[in-house]
Amino acid sequence: GTPKHSIKVTAKVLVLAAGALDSAALLMRSNLPNRNDVLGSRFFCHPTIYLASSYEHPVNVAYGIPQSATVDFFNIDDLGSGYKLEAGPAFPGLAGLAAPGFGTSHKEFMANHPNFAVHIVLARDRTPHASIGVRDNGLPSVDYYLSDVEKRTLRHGLKNLAKLNFEA
Repeated sequence: GTPKHSIKVTAKVLVLAAGALDSAALLMRSNLPNRNDVLGSRFFCHPTIYLASSYEHPVNVAYGIPQSATVDFFNIDDLGSGYKLEAGPAFPGLAGLAAPGFGTSHKEFMANHPNFAVHIVLARDRTPHASIGVRDNGLPSVDYYLSDVEKRTLRHGLKNLAKLNFEA
């Protein structure tokens, strides 16, 4: 929006920690010098896809440390494309938000929550064109789409994740 106050900072070091989107947008709105023309460029968001599974016996994912199981990156080509497989959070409230259906069908689905688990594929994105900008209203905007490399990486990861779940 419209600036209400002006602040002048004089410091040897300035640390900005407003997140990937808002840090870039704040710097852009501040009209700071961008000598190398890199501000807002090379945005990476590590695209993620999830797989929800229902098991014969309870796995009780709501207990213990969430996301405590990780399989390190699989490198799938010479370009450095790869991914991690992780246990995802599936606390009842979070699972309930993502669960399909309403009313009785939702209640029946959630009754099976102890037998339910979520795992994710976290891809290493290779999208050099992705960038952050600033809209007319001052909010950050993101220019990002999945390239064929990321799509292939996510498919590869989801296939391996499905194999692991069928074997469990």
